[in-house]
Amino acid sequence: NNSRYHLLDEQARLQLQQSIETQVSLVVNRYLNAARQQQLLEIAQKSLDISRTRLQREGAKKELGGISTTEFLSTKVAFNSDTIAVLNLQTSRNQAVSDLKLVLGIPVDRDIAVVARIDVLPMAADFGRAKNMLQNANSSLALAQAQLKSAGLDKDQRYAPFLPNLSLRAAIGKTYSDTWQTSTGNLFETDTDNQSLGVDLSMNLFNGFRDYTALESASIRERNAELTLVKTRRELEMQLENQYRVYRDNLVNYELQAEAVKFARQNMTLFEERYRIGGAT
Repeated sequence: NNSRYHLLDEQARLQLQQSIETQVSLVVNRYLNAARQQQLLEIAQKSLDISRTRLQREGAKKELGGISTTEFLSTKVAFNSDTIAVLNLQTSRNQAVSDLKLVLGIPVDRDIAVVARIDVLPMAADFGRAKNMLQNANSSLALAQAQLKSAGLDKDQRYAPFLPNLSLRAAIGKTYSDTWQTSTGNLFETDTDNQSLGVDLSMNLFNGFRDYTALESASIRERNAELTLVKTRRELEMQLENQYRVYRDNLVNYELQAEAVKFARQNMTLFEERYRIGGAT
């Protein structure tokens, strides 16, 4: 019973840890979603500013007869599309911020700031170390292991009815009495000590196969706990492998995009120089 109590206490602690980790993960995911929507909105607003400037210029050209009405309307359609995109992203950003407020318990009417740019530092651990951390620190895996231990302990206890029950019996008693004899006027005192010691051995021969049924049920629960542990470990390892691969791919993609932005800025600088000297329109 003491071992089972400690196992139940450990399971309760792991369930609390799992609940906290789930809540923290939910907060992080919703914050990142709000930051992502903020970034997309800022990009869309810049595109809208460019479309607005282009529309104004195309409108001036149309007044001077430099472009046709069809070309001007095409620019107008692009401006309207960018406007709709900004409105949709504003709705998505507001919804993401509301979801973040909800999970943080912040009133809806209170404004919160979301940092749009979040620098992700490289991981200090490789995949092998990350896998070891998963085996040693993951609450879901530890909870499955604790449940397997609890199921094994319950199965061991189901063997007790099939074993002889040996009990030691001991008793000590003392009797004291006074007797007054009226005819002689004498008082007789009597002391009696009683002691007994014995051993009892009993065995349950038949109880309608209830003990066998309980043992079989406990064995099934233990087997299910083993399968749950194997399934949990495999799922976590697959999630870790997928997430680690996505992380590495995103780092490579980020480096390529950063290099592309660098070249684009250089190209933009050269184009501006050509525009100043009249070599580009």
